[in-house]
Amino acid sequence: MFCGGHGTLPTAHLYALAPRIMLSARHVSGSSGSAVASFPDRSGFGSSASQATGAKQPAIIRGGAKGPIVRFDGVDDFLQQETGTLAD
Repeated sequence: MFCGGHGTLPTAHLYALAPRIMLSARHVSGSSGSAVASFPDRSGFGSSASQATGAKQPAIIRGGAKGPIVRFDGVDDFLQQETGTLAD
């Protein structure tokens, strides 16, 4: 239960706080530097994001001290899902 010093939050409200998308670069396939066409959702809601246009795909970067990252170029890379867009 959520406790914020003011009692507890009803279970229905906790569900409303659940993440609708959970992305982790550890679950993106491909070698370091390769384009990311699909970013799988780990939340259980099936909210994976994708990009069909190769020039607008971010890249997976592997080998970092804290694990892999997905790098957007800051110009025009983006991933899209049915309910919205993940952009630079």
